[in-house]
This record gives sequence, structure tokens and C-alpha cells, in this order.
Amino acid sequence: MKRAVLVGALLLVALASPSNAADRSVVIPGKLFEPERLELLVGDTVTWANNDAVTHTITADDGSFDSSDLEPGASFSATFAKPGRTIYHCAIHHFMTGEIDVFALALSGPLDPVPIDTWFELSGLAPPDTGVLTVERRGDDGAFAPAAEATVAGDGHFRVSVPALASADYRAVADALASSVVHVSVSPRVTLRAQRSGSVVQLEGSAAPAQPGMPVALQVYSRERFAWLRVARAHFDARSRARFRLHPRRTLRLRLALLRASQGLVGGTSNVLVVAPR
Repeated sequence: MKRAVLVGALLLVALASPSNAADRSVVIPGKLFEPERLELLVGDTVTWANNDAVTHTITADDGSFDSSDLEPGASFSATFAKPGRTIYHCAIHHFMTGEIDVFALALSGPLDPVPIDTWFELSGLAPPDTGVLTVERRGDDGAFAPAAEATVAGDGHFRVSVPALASADYRAVADALASSVVHVSVSPRVTLRAQRSGSVVQLEGSAAPAQPGMPVALQVYSRERFAWLRVARAHFDARSRARFRLHPRRTLRLRLALLRASQGLVGGTSNVLVVAPR
């Protein structure tokens, strides 16, 4: 049977002009969608290509689109004409799920805390003809003020670097458009040092700006569990120092986790030390 290209459309009120629309792709290399989550602008079209050797479907949980059976080598397209989130799945293999998030203007930032006095990146999507947009930071008074400017590329993507001064909310604005608010957490710079005396390893942790009285945990990485596990717990002293004493019997990967912070900051983790037995 001839493999047809299937095309579906969501007939909704358009909030972006067709000239600004982009085509974005999701592939099915096996029993999964890649990428699993995709961010779009209003008016963009997504095309799913079945590169697997078996049949799949692209079926929205809310019933807004359905490719029906999509044979190997076939594709299916849908145009998204309003902001919102759509979860979809394969009706044949229900464990296969994906997500489409549609924005008039999108902004995203780091998920993990950023060390203070470093730079972090904000990125997003805007109509390609935007040119230059403004990234704003919310101040202590609750009002947003310009923090940086970003140039929008021809495909709608933009990136900008911002200094990590304190935990804060950010948004992107372009003319009448404004993105959703993104919160970026900022942590103190946490440092872990080691000094050996025979078979004993002395560890000292510190934080800047100082975090006296704040709780910390010494953690070891477990290759069996693929996770960081607590070895010991302490509090920073008046000089923002915490000390630990170990007799390692095997090679350990260690770090210090600041569990709570002051001065409008959040907890963070230190550099990783590798400590071997003697």
C-alpha cells in the first residue's frame, strides 16, 4: 500500500500571521517521541515523522487532533493557532506520550539554582519579525524593569546572558506581547576543600556570601543508585565554615550541599572532590 503523507489542522482563531509561522518537527525513532516536549509560537505547525518500523498514532488527549494509523515512513502535521498546552499519546502504545506548549512569546531559564556573581542564560521564542525584545526583572517593589535586550533570530529563537545577583522573576516583552514569568533561583558559592593527614581526610566547606548557622550536608555519590546520599550533616559556624573528618576505605566522590540559605538566596551545592584511600 502506498504510504501517504497525512496532514491535520486545528481550525482555531489565528493569533499570529501566517508569514511569522514556522514548521517544527518531532520524530518517532522507536517507541518514543523526540523531542518529548516542544515549545511553539502561535501559528506554528508541527510535523511528526514515523521513522519506526511499526505503526503509531499521534492522538491528543483532549481530542483536538488524531492522525489515525501512521504507517512507517508517513507523517502527520497539525497547526496550533492559540496559546496553551496539549498532551498527546500513541493510541497503539499508550506509554508513548508527548507535550506541545504554545506561546505568543516564550521564555525559559535554568531549572537548578545558579551560583551568585555568575552569569546564566535565558532563552525563548518570539515572532521572527520582532527584531529586538526586552528581558525584564521584577524588583523588590514588585515592578518589572529592563534587565537585558535580546535579538530574535530568523527562526524566532533568542538567547541572552544575565548576571546572577539574587533570586528573581523574569519575563520577556515585545510590543504588546509578554511571556509568562520565569523564576530563577540564585545560591551562594559553596566550596569544599580537602586536606590529608595520613589515612585521615579533613574536609572544610564554606559559602560566600557568608551563611552562618545554615544547615549543610556532606554527600557521597552512589554509582549503584545514581544519586547523591548524605554522609553527615552540620551547620555553618559563625565564620560560615563546616568541618568533617573521614577515613575513606574506597574512592569517594564528595560534595557539600547547602540545605537552606539566607539573604534572599537558596541552597546550592559545591564542587565535587574525589577522595581516595591511602
